[in-house]
Parts: sequence; C-alpha cells; structure tokens
Amino acid sequence: MSDSPIGDLEHKPSRHLLPYGVGGDYIGARRFRRAFRLAVLACVGITLSLYISENYLRYGLSETQFRMALSHEDDSQRAILREVVNRDRRDSEVPTARYVAALAYIEEKDIVLERFAEAVELAPDDGDLLIVYGCKLFQMGEFKEARRIFREAGLKSGKNALPDYLLAAAIAASSTSEEDFRTAVALVSRTNDSGNPVLFPQPLWHESLPKDGYWYADLRRKLADLCCAPIYSLKDVVLQRVREEMDGEGGQSLETWLYQLQRFGKKLIGAPLDSTETLNTSVMIVGLKLQQDALNLRVAFQTQHGDAASEELRALQGQLSEAMAQIVRFETQREDSRSKRIGEATLSVWLVFLGMLMLGSAAVMLSILSRIVHTDRNSRAVRQSRTGLRLLACWAGALALCLIWATLGSGIYSQPELIVGLWSSLMVAIVLVAVVYPALLLPREATVCTSLVSEPGYAELLQEARRARRRAYFSLAGRFMTLALGTYICLVCFWVVGFRVLSGLYPTDIKLLVSGLLLEEQSLIQQIQGMF
Repeated sequence: MSDSPIGDLEHKPSRHLLPYGVGGDYIGARRFRRAFRLAVLACVGITLSLYISENYLRYGLSETQFRMALSHEDDSQRAILREVVNRDRRDSEVPTARYVAALAYIEEKDIVLERFAEAVELAPDDGDLLIVYGCKLFQMGEFKEARRIFREAGLKSGKNALPDYLLAAAIAASSTSEEDFRTAVALVSRTNDSGNPVLFPQPLWHESLPKDGYWYADLRRKLADLCCAPIYSLKDVVLQRVREEMDGEGGQSLETWLYQLQRFGKKLIGAPLDSTETLNTSVMIVGLKLQQDALNLRVAFQTQHGDAASEELRALQGQLSEAMAQIVRFETQREDSRSKRIGEATLSVWLVFLGMLMLGSAAVMLSILSRIVHTDRNSRAVRQSRTGLRLLACWAGALALCLIWATLGSGIYSQPELIVGLWSSLMVAIVLVAVVYPALLLPREATVCTSLVSEPGYAELLQEARRARRRAYFSLAGRFMTLALGTYICLVCFWVVGFRVLSGLYPTDIKLLVSGLLLEEQSLIQQIQGMF
C-alpha cells in the first residue's frame, strides 16, 4: 500500500482501487488488529493465570498434589500420593499423617497394613483412622489384631458406638468358643443400651473441594462398605448360631440374641432427629438387613414352637420390606441417571471444544487461501463494516445464551439435541457470513472503474481491479473469521471465570460437579428413619 496521503491518489493510476484498500489507512488497520489480538491474549492470560494460581500456586507442591490426587482413580492416586509421602518425609521433620493415611486407604494389598500402621503411629489419637485400620485388618483376616485396634478406637473415638460394635464382630470372628460368642453378644447388648450414636468415618478430603459431587459420594459408600463388612459377619455368626440351637432348650437366649441384633440394626438406621451426615444408603441397607433377618428368624422361631407371631412383628416386617424397596429404587435410579447427569455436565465442555475446532479450522483454511492469492497490506487496509461487527456481536450474544443454557440446564430444561443443533447452526452461520459478507461489502470491479471507461488502458485497469478485489475479498473474509475466533475465545474465557465464581470449580472438574444426590439421599434416610 502506498504511504502517500489519500488525497494524492486522484493523481495516481490506482486511485480507483481505494475501495479495495489501495491507498487506505494501513497503519490504522494494523493498530486495530494488534489491539484486538492483545485483548484476546489478555483474556486468555488472565484465565490461565487464575487457573494455574489456584490449582498449582495456591498451596505448596505436596498439598497441591494431595488435593489433585483425591479425584483420581486408585492407580493414579497411589502414584501421586507415594511421591507426596516421599517428598514430605524428606522435607519435614515429622511426616504429615493425612498424606500417609490417604495413601493407606488406597494402598496395594501386600503393603496396606504396613502403611496403616505407619499412619496410626503418626496420628495415634485419630479414632476414624483406627476404625478404618481395624476394618482393613478384619478384611485381611487379622481378627485378633483387629480386636486390639477396635478396642483402642473405642477409647479414642469419644461417644461413638461403632468401634464397640466392630469389636464385637472381631471377637465373634476370631474365636468359635462359647465364651467369646457370649462376650460378643453381651457387648452388642451393652452398646445398644449406651445411647451413643453410630458415627461412620468419612473419606479423607480437602477443605477446598465440595462434597456434593458423585466422586465424594462414591468414596463415602466404599468406606461405609468396608466398615459394614464386619457387621455383616457378626450378623451371619449370630444367625448361624441361632439356627443351630433352634431345636434346643435355649429359647429365651435365642430370642434375646435376635432381639439385640434387631436393636443393633435399628440403631444403625438412627432416629429422625439424628444427624444424617455420616449415614448413607450402604449403612441404611445393613441396618435394615440386620432387622429383617433377625425379625424373620424370630417369627420362624415362634412359629416352630407353636406361637403365632404378633401383629406388631408382622407390621414391622412390612415396614422393613418397604424401606428396603425404597432404597433399592433409589440406588437403581442413582446408577441409571449417572451417565445422563455426566452427559449434561460435560455438554458445555464438548460444545466449547466443538466450536473451537470448527472456527479454528475455518480460520486456518481462509488464511491459507489468503496466502494463495497473495494478499498484501493494501488488502488488509479494508475495514470491517459496522453491519459485519453488529452481526458478530449478535452471534456472540446468541452463543453466550446457548452456553449458559447448556451449563445451567437440567431436568426438563435440558435438551442436549436441541442445544447441540443450535450451537452447530451458529457455527455454520458465522462461517457462511465470513464467506458471503465480503462479497456484499466490496463493490464490483465495473463499478469502481466506471469513471475510467474513456481512459486508455481501461482493460488493464479493470483487470487490476479484479485482482485487487479478489485479494481484498480473501483478506476481509479471513480477518472476519479471525475476529469471530478471537471473540469466541474471549467468550470462553468469560465463561470459565464466571463458572469458577459461581460454582467454586472449573468446568473440567466433572467428578466434583456432577451431583452425588447427597440431598436426595439424606431426605430418603430421614424418611426411612421416620418409619420406625
């Protein structure tokens, strides 16, 4: 492009090419492009800075990796936590107990007990850790050592009935003697009368992470299943002993054993006014199962001895069956809806990726075509029209609404097929605008050469105008597509930051974002507690 003032062009042969950028404000156009690029880079830089500072600079390296490991599968989590534990040993005079405990929770089978022993040595007063350690010993068949750990956990857990129940299970599993069996049943009876609540350990978690996602809910259930395994074992031992002695003379003792087992199950369920924070459906199932099996055997025992079961016991059987059916329906619904909820949560992420792919591909293709036709700085001096910029603004607004719908829509408002179709249509529309809009904006060659028809060499001037228009067209289309891509990138950055402000997480934290149905679970637990 010529650096001469525009007014001098009327004395130059190329003065008719001004609509195609020849002799235009090249410097101003270049400044506009650079300012827009800097604005896009600023948005990206701010977003990346927030993400990196929060996820990698907010805490120390060991704490950051510990926080990150909690949302990984066991194999990946194990590798990260081993590195954290080894570094912490090197850098700290006293190793951090929760790092070792977190590793012990998911450690490999051959060294898991060794890791738990190390964690307990670092935190000997942690009652929850002792309970989990004892349950892991029970799972590995180390019943006598589990008895010792559960006894110690009872001393360190305050008013928590769970360690005593688990101790009774370990006593019953470690010996087949009559004395140990009666000791276990007596301990269950005494714990039933203690009035202490049954409080289950909760997963090791980071205070900055929410607890209402499905990942944390799964960890709670896995930990509850581990702690419930000894209880199931105790139930089996008691019921087997009752079945073996049903034909004997110890009817009163059998009734007492079954009644205490039934009370144990009721205590696991809790009362309506009890806190449901440590309860989950796994605990409710074992509580209902204890009551059902004990009650069914009581009815069978009474029937065998010629006594009709009372109406109260029959009614209780029906209530237990209904409560169990409600939990089964809830668990079935939870698993069936998980994939749907994950799909709804990831929809916005996939839309962002799809948009970046489509716009990026279109921008690269138009850039290649611009190089093929040898666009120069003259063609880049053609400014975008106000109409084009208004279209771009309307397109960005429609994208923002669509993205908000995809992010917040759930239940009856979630229509993934419609959202994806609308999003794809907007992407295709902006590409079509980039292709069609420059052709409408730039005047035809014959129009710009109208005043030159009588001049010699008109054919050459017309041919030169065609080349200039072609270059201006591809330059304008490519720059419009680049404007659309830059606007889209800024929109995505605003969305990421806004998402973080509103939810406390980033859109990629799917495991922590997708609902674990914690509120629904607690509501169901309270409903079942009110039935008894």
